[in-house]
Amino acid sequence: MAKVDYIEKFEQMAPKTLFPKLPSKEQDFIRQRARELRLTFSQLRQVTEMARDLFMWRSPSICQIWQAGEQGIFSLPQLQESWKKLREQGAVYGDSPPATFLGGSQRGKAQMKQQPDRKLLGECPVASESTRCCNLLTLDLILGCGFDCSYCSIGHFATGESGYSGAPTDLAKRLEELPLDGDKLYHIGTGQSSDSLLWGDQEGMLTTLFDFVAAHSNIILELKSKSANSSIFKRQKIPKNVIATWSLNPQPVIDEEERGCASLAQRLDAAHQVVDLGGLVGFHFHPMVYFTGWQELYSEIVETIVRRFPVEQVALISMGSVTFTKKVLSKIRRRDFHTKITQMPLVDANGKLSYPLEIKQELFSTLYNSFDSKWHNEVFFYLCMEDQSLWPGIFGMQYKSNQEFEQAMIQSYWHKIRALS
Repeated sequence: MAKVDYIEKFEQMAPKTLFPKLPSKEQDFIRQRARELRLTFSQLRQVTEMARDLFMWRSPSICQIWQAGEQGIFSLPQLQESWKKLREQGAVYGDSPPATFLGGSQRGKAQMKQQPDRKLLGECPVASESTRCCNLLTLDLILGCGFDCSYCSIGHFATGESGYSGAPTDLAKRLEELPLDGDKLYHIGTGQSSDSLLWGDQEGMLTTLFDFVAAHSNIILELKSKSANSSIFKRQKIPKNVIATWSLNPQPVIDEEERGCASLAQRLDAAHQVVDLGGLVGFHFHPMVYFTGWQELYSEIVETIVRRFPVEQVALISMGSVTFTKKVLSKIRRRDFHTKITQMPLVDANGKLSYPLEIKQELFSTLYNSFDSKWHNEVFFYLCMEDQSLWPGIFGMQYKSNQEFEQAMIQSYWHKIRALS
């Protein structure tokens, strides 16, 4: 009777875990192990999460790594140890075909919709005193992103099959009504709720935005993109107080984790077009990914930047690491794609999950030290949303508060803008 009862219990527990997302062979294997070990709901959830991770990483399956001991008994700690070892050794990129764009999702078919009363101007959604944050203001022209980066919270929450929220039809009027003080300097970004350039000048939104910024010299507008769509810069004069920035990663990471985005070369070419037109650019190494061979590939990107871009026209270099909320991690595990972005040591990071501080220190120090002193002195380098304790070991200094950080950033950007004027 007890055996029959557990079978019934298992069938009730399994749908509440990642069990339905697993291949049938792995389901049969786990079902058998669960009956033998009488796994609790918590244990079954852990087992299915590990199995799902292994599948998404393209690692040996749970059937292969969960081996019976000397007496033919399967041990849950043995499985946990094998999974942990694979996770903490980090990912290997370039050993499998590039990921396909969003397989099976309807995101690419989603339509723009209007939400005429939604708020346009907000604060950085992750601003916190527990990490050092620049207090960026966000201008959300569009909600939702057409790209499909595996790690991105925009993709997992802001974009759904119901569509995207487009720019207001009365954008010029809405911009003029923003509660901004004409005597105060502002740093405003448009790349937080969507990609700044992906949608181009749809409905004239970038033209309208550029006209607004050109008329308000107290605003620094930062565009942030993984797109190669630089057409707006060729058609519209770039206001001096606009900084066009691109997020960069090695090409193997782009192939696997940044589905649908422009290649590394295309992003750098788009940035160089802005430089050729006399504009300011910046680069975000965020998220930096810890994987086999990361040192060489990130250093190669730095070499390319230093060779191709005049330091006078580069305003910023930012660095940040892969960081998940538990909710985002759960969403990733339920997606129908392969990814290695979760094949990483995960520790608590101010209520989220991220790399241990020692790995972050190595990542950021290596990248920063790949630039020479001229770049250190003339470009604003910073860590985005990272623990304050990391700053001294990387930059030899730290800001006492988010406000001090914000003011230093704005003053540095203004110095670059005035130098080009």
